[in-house]
Amino acid sequence: MKKLVLLTAMTFSLSSFAWSFFEMGNEERVFKNNRSHNQFITEVSAIEYTPGLDFQTEQKEIIRERQLTPGVMLGLAREMRITNGFSWTLGAGAFYNKSWKEEIDKASPNLDAVVSNYKRDTELIGGQVNLNINYQIETSLALLQPFFGVAYGQGRATTDVFYNYDLGPTSVQESYDGIVEEDFSYIKYGLGLNIIGSNGLFSYFSVYQNNYQINERSEKATKKENGGSTQIVDATKTINEAAKYLSVNIGVGYRF
Repeated sequence: MKKLVLLTAMTFSLSSFAWSFFEMGNEERVFKNNRSHNQFITEVSAIEYTPGLDFQTEQKEIIRERQLTPGVMLGLAREMRITNGFSWTLGAGAFYNKSWKEEIDKASPNLDAVVSNYKRDTELIGGQVNLNINYQIETSLALLQPFFGVAYGQGRATTDVFYNYDLGPTSVQESYDGIVEEDFSYIKYGLGLNIIGSNGLFSYFSVYQNNYQINERSEKATKKENGGSTQIVDATKTINEAAKYLSVNIGVGYRF
């Protein structure tokens, strides 16, 4: 988590730097790409995520399935003009994503006996710095600004899982009840489009490929694999594990 603390400090430093450049300007200066601009951004995203569970199931591979985890990111950025419609944007932000899933299966719609019970609660929290290369296309109604973006981030994922599958002592019996925490870093890249209004308000859409590096995993759980005995797990491991996730992002902001 030392790296996450350092990244947070960098985020606040960049935020202070951006605020020092605030100059509101008139509508024409906001609309045209003739100077640098500051940006305040709110982004909604959905990230595919799979927790790293060391648990072999007979019936419920759903425990390790990829699941969309929606969330929000708040950020500040500084857009700097290059020339001939080109500019680059340097920004920083903090994000929070959360997903919840629950499934209960009964032996029969007419019976109360529960065969399978599954709950999964996931939270991702962290921060990132990002760089976009933009090209501006002026129209009579708005500025269109396609961009290529890269970002580096760090964070922690916490997943709370409860799973129980019981068909009786002569058939499948397995269970898992625990919490998995993963410290991660990532580099992501993708394409997007800004639509900038004459009043400085803008919206954007982007798709990113996220290349995650899992650095540490902590697992505290009680588990029973089918045919095995109940095990108590309480371990923290330093690991080097790669994972790739896709994220879809929609944002709004103010450019001034």
